[in-house]
Amino acid sequence: MGATFLYNEINAFCIFIILLMAVKSQLVVGKNAYMYYVTALISTIWCILMDSIWYIVDANIVEVSVGMKYFVYSVYFISFTIFGYFAYLCVEYLSNTHANSRVNVHYIAFGLIPVHGVLLALNYFFGFIFFVNEKGIYSRGPLFVLQYSIVLFYIVVACVRLVVCLIKGKTCMECEKYFSMLLYPILPIVAHIIQMYIPSAPLISIALTASSLILYVDLTQNVISLDPMTGLNNKKQFKNVLRRKMAESERTTDLYVLMVDIDKFKQINDTYGHLEGDKAIIRTASALRAASMGTSRRTTLSRFGGDEFVALLEYEKDKQDEAFEEIRQFCARVRQSIMSQAIEACVPYDLRVSIGVAVYGNNMKNADDFIGAADSDLYVKKREKEVNIAGQVTVLNRATQG
Repeated sequence: MGATFLYNEINAFCIFIILLMAVKSQLVVGKNAYMYYVTALISTIWCILMDSIWYIVDANIVEVSVGMKYFVYSVYFISFTIFGYFAYLCVEYLSNTHANSRVNVHYIAFGLIPVHGVLLALNYFFGFIFFVNEKGIYSRGPLFVLQYSIVLFYIVVACVRLVVCLIKGKTCMECEKYFSMLLYPILPIVAHIIQMYIPSAPLISIALTASSLILYVDLTQNVISLDPMTGLNNKKQFKNVLRRKMAESERTTDLYVLMVDIDKFKQINDTYGHLEGDKAIIRTASALRAASMGTSRRTTLSRFGGDEFVALLEYEKDKQDEAFEEIRQFCARVRQSIMSQAIEACVPYDLRVSIGVAVYGNNMKNADDFIGAADSDLYVKKREKEVNIAGQVTVLNRATQG
């Protein structure tokens, strides 16, 4: 009785932790994924609850009929199929891979739940998945593994899609996010397999809670480290990434920092208002994101403050000519994207950016020195623009006066 109490006490604590995450999740999950995330948490709670009921019924702590045992065990098994489905949807929407999927794929995935239900209904008569004898003792049937293949289908599909996203990830933060999401569906399945051989240990509830907590902490970290207006890294997160990269002693790449600044931003704010200024910031962030998608290099993008942005790019060591050519192309894509957005939105002003570049050198003692070098180059570029414009105006004045 003591072991049963401890088992269910652990499960109750796990349910409490997941309920807390569900209540707080609206603060850390975007609108599109919120419903799927909460539904996944609810299905997790249901799995833990059924795990407790299974333990009580299987240990004969509560006497029930053979038919009721069939029902409890069947609901227990299909609960994990439902969890697998909602975990799959949650991963799809949190990673945004659903945008590349056809809707009917989700319908097919949902269709496996009633298929499992039919199999469990037939099992009551034929016992090919599990059976309960007249004494109420549970045993596995010859096709017991069949039902796990359904759950594994969801997990394998979710993991394959995350691995593809991990390989294609263009930014360091994206890669970290996809990697942590991989643990979410895998841990419970591994624990479930182990618990089949150690039924007295509440491994399933612990694994379900741990995987949900890992995902929740990762989502919370995203909120803390992201700029709310643009969705890019904030200044603190960028500096953390830059310090980590600079500290790598056996680095096989050269590091480049780009400092991006919106030209005449104060004039945009003063003339057209702060809302239009915000739109200019968002368009620039979007352009940087689009430019990073067009490169094979992983980049770290950040809104550094106000109308300033920074990008960290890595290129093969001792190939600066190739690196600067790719950086030139990156900058061209940024400017082209800004121009396209401005034309499409009929922006009533000239939206342009200046970009400064710095390569990491031994004379840079810390991240501030590295960023400062890019910032210095940025203001040289801005000054050159101002001189060119002033020169063009002077020439124009002379021409009109002549």
